[in-house]
Amino acid sequence: MMKKELIDNIENIFSSKMFECETESGETLMCSINEAFDEFHENGHNCLGCNLQDQAGLISSFLSSADSYYSEIHFFTVYNMLLYLLTERILEIKKIIGLPQGYKENDFSVFREIKLWANFLKHPKAFILTHHPRYVFEGELLPEEIAGIKKYIQLDYLKKYYSGEDKNKYKVLVRELRNNENVVVELPNLERLTNEFCEACRVFINVIKENKAYKEILNDLTTLENFYEDYEI
Repeated sequence: MMKKELIDNIENIFSSKMFECETESGETLMCSINEAFDEFHENGHNCLGCNLQDQAGLISSFLSSADSYYSEIHFFTVYNMLLYLLTERILEIKKIIGLPQGYKENDFSVFREIKLWANFLKHPKAFILTHHPRYVFEGELLPEEIAGIKKYIQLDYLKKYYSGEDKNKYKVLVRELRNNENVVVELPNLERLTNEFCEACRVFINVIKENKAYKEILNDLTTLENFYEDYEI
């Protein structure tokens, strides 16, 4: 059963780090990316902050109304998929600016974790052949409890079987999971995941704001000049 206290803690973490953080302009974390483009224009409008903030706002809206979620996996499914939508937008920007693969790898590892869980949720593969799998959060089971489980699915398992398509691995997955009624899925600790996600977002925003080359690339692609000259309130 999903605990209200846990949902409240997640909402507080997300709100404090994404909406109440201190930025030079006093904006939310995502909107503060606009600071990177002030030097290029006075009346232009850059779309990145708005597009990223829309997704952050969607996550915030979900968390503020998530008390009705009784099941851990139902809550996690929606929450992780919303984090994934924002993650994909950040990864697209990384691709556009040509951010080297492996750069800030430790800081951005949570994006890969979220994407792996999203792959598992979207493409369950042979997991759909299991019978009433049990869901627990990271750290809830003792080693001796884990040892008694026929199949224990956690992040390393996802890295092995859900990071791409491999016919041989798929055959193994079918043998391991079909008609299996002793399967436990260890979901990530949501407070940790939320903290790491927000911190990765902060690092990403700062990478853009502190690199002139990235700012120039994105300014050319994402700014409408003189946007506010004819803007009527």
